[in-house]
Amino acid sequence: MVESLKELNKKCQKPNYKTVGNWMVRHILRDAALPITWILLHFPVTANQVTVVSMLVAAVGGFLLMSADNVCFLAGIALLHIWYLLDHVDGQIARYRNTSSMEGRFFDYLMHHFVSFWIPFSTSVSLLRLGASVWWVVAGFIGSMSVVMIALISDAKSKTFYEYIMKDNATDNFANASDPDSVSDLYMKDRGQKSLPKTVFTVMYKSCEGHVILNVWLVLGVILIFVGSPYLKYIAVAYYALVSTLVWVVYSAKLILSGRITMEYEVNIKPRIKNG
Repeated sequence: MVESLKELNKKCQKPNYKTVGNWMVRHILRDAALPITWILLHFPVTANQVTVVSMLVAAVGGFLLMSADNVCFLAGIALLHIWYLLDHVDGQIARYRNTSSMEGRFFDYLMHHFVSFWIPFSTSVSLLRLGASVWWVVAGFIGSMSVVMIALISDAKSKTFYEYIMKDNATDNFANASDPDSVSDLYMKDRGQKSLPKTVFTVMYKSCEGHVILNVWLVLGVILIFVGSPYLKYIAVAYYALVSTLVWVVYSAKLILSGRITMEYEVNIKPRIKNG
């Protein structure tokens, strides 16, 4: 017998699920996923099976974004939102059935990069099918690669931190130090008064995060149903080709040239290492 939603919430959610992660997962998706998890737990469904289904849903959604038809385009982005929801269902099932694994978490991260790449690039292909120049596909590819590069900055930092954790004689014990959700980025989360350029850059950075792109494209898809004109697609593809490229180049250069990566390690990671 599966517990009530209230009891299930205690078993399936992360202890800090209301404080860790982006605003969309904290306030919407984790809670919205719970009833679906509750239903699936009545059947012999595994977390890995849900993960595979979510991967197929994301792939179909990406292909639909390539369509010149606005209804198909909206259906594609809707499927990508369903993928994002299922991305939380599989984790809840895994926690309930005690089948959580590092491999599952690793695959989740890969899927996030996969979906981030799909969106601008697939949209640029839809423009090609509407008669646009092939250079728009190039722009879409650049935008997609740049969005992925922004996410890879965090991955590269985590890998760097991990190597230094091992180097600092903490091969057996360290306090969640390499969890990207627990590491504060000193550049993006500086406290105090922000200058106008830094505020603008932060907004640009946030606009390139995966969940924000999903919602921007959802709004875009709904507008296209009523307006019909593809010009908003051109604007979206051009924006991410330019802005996401600027963001990852400036952000990575800032981290390297300012020594911020070393600062993060010394301030946020090293004090939490439990040396054996």
